[in-house]
Amino acid sequence: MPRLATLVGGLLLSRGARRFASRNAGKLALGAIAWRLFSNSRRKRR
Repeated sequence: MPRLATLVGGLLLSRGARRFASRNAGKLALGAIAWRLFSNSRRKRR
């Protein structure tokens, strides 16, 4: 049951998230790229 609830919650949230993403697609893409680079550099240091 909890899985279903999270799935439904995710779908409901995704509508609002889609609007947000379409407005801020460039910022989100830059953020995602920056996060990948950051996490990769952290892994390499270990």
